[in-house]
Amino acid sequence: MDGKIVFGIQRANINVEIEVRNSKIESHKVEQVDSEQVEDKVMFYHLDLYEMTCEEYEQFYDENTELIDLVADIQSSITHLESIKKTVKACANSGRIYLPVGWIGSTVEAFKLNE
Repeated sequence: MDGKIVFGIQRANINVEIEVRNSKIESHKVEQVDSEQVEDKVMFYHLDLYEMTCEEYEQFYDENTELIDLVADIQSSITHLESIKKTVKACANSGRIYLPVGWIGSTVEAFKLNE
């Protein structure tokens, strides 16, 4: 069964849409959205974006178990990362942000959320 898996990443205000055909990822799309439009859970749709019934979801899951479990793990991992949202301030010839003292020694990654 073909379908789409859609999930959101709240901290980045993005929705991810993965199109699955013949148990393989056919395409994917990442879309920047307003915070109130971010999907708060993993959703399953037909290719025409009608939501699957329970029976259809069970068939889709049975045929795509490994892929769906991977998507759920990724979405859960990203959701539960400790994060902080800051505005970059000017500092000489670059920009800077201050992070909590408890983060000293940690590896961090910065994402630009807007233009």
